[in-house]
Amino acid sequence: YQQIARAKITRQRILPLMRSMADSLETFVVLDLPFHQQERIGAVLALKQRLDNPGLSVSARFRLLLAAYQIEQRYGDTVEAWRGPLSLEGEEVSVEYLRLGRAALFYQSLDRERSGYWDTVQQDWVALDTHYNRSLSRAMRVARNESAPQLLELPLQYTGDGL
Repeated sequence: YQQIARAKITRQRILPLMRSMADSLETFVVLDLPFHQQERIGAVLALKQRLDNPGLSVSARFRLLLAAYQIEQRYGDTVEAWRGPLSLEGEEVSVEYLRLGRAALFYQSLDRERSGYWDTVQQDWVALDTHYNRSLSRAMRVARNESAPQLLELPLQYTGDGL
């Protein structure tokens, strides 16, 4: 009887904790570098709905939560390049993005003439000097596995927060 009572108390405590963890994950995604935003926020919202499903066991809900955290964690360990739209100065431009873990997010226009990076302090895109265009283009080829890894000159933003 005591084990059942303890299990009920644990369940009553763990569910709010899991909701809080899902809320924290949502906040993290919103404040993170803006890559795959709709997909990532949609995944967190779907997770929150599934966590509220009374038909799922606590362990199943916890597995879903851990899987979502693992997906987000992997973004910090990977390099990725992809094409997509970007609104620059009121104009919709097709660009190629380059994400270096969670350290940097770059874009380059498909004609390779304009490049920039996401400034985490300003929360906006900042144009790069044109002398970075070639290095950024090479880095994107490396990210797509079209070129062997190599040392590249790319700017990284220092936020001064000591992290």
